[in-house]
Amino acid sequence: MLQVLWPAPPEETQGNSVPCAGQGIVRSGGDGMRPELEPILETARMIPREELPRLIGDLAEIEATALARLHTPIQAAPVQADELLDVGEAAQRLSMSPDYLYRNHRKYPFTKRMGRSLRFSSLGINEYIKRNR
Repeated sequence: MLQVLWPAPPEETQGNSVPCAGQGIVRSGGDGMRPELEPILETARMIPREELPRLIGDLAEIEATALARLHTPIQAAPVQADELLDVGEAAQRLSMSPDYLYRNHRKYPFTKRMGRSLRFSSLGINEYIKRNR
């Protein structure tokens, strides 16, 4: 937040206060400016008046880019490919017999029926193991 004080008392031209010709003091709030922005601030103070609109446009582009990054959702972790396992592989990973898995497949949300055969989602089994052990 910038605060313009008019007229500029000489004792207030230190720290975060910046004397601006014809505008009093422009004081920035907070704990100070990021060090990498100090040269840009110095440029804004020293640049010829006719070049200020271009500088303001450049700063607006930087602001728009930063705001766009703030509003862009964070990328989720890459999706893993799911592999469908047969009853033998699934039973081995679950430490149970294939017969038990056939008889009780309806209890498990990771079961997929493909025609007359049963398949089991590898990712579903991993989630089940994480939740139940």
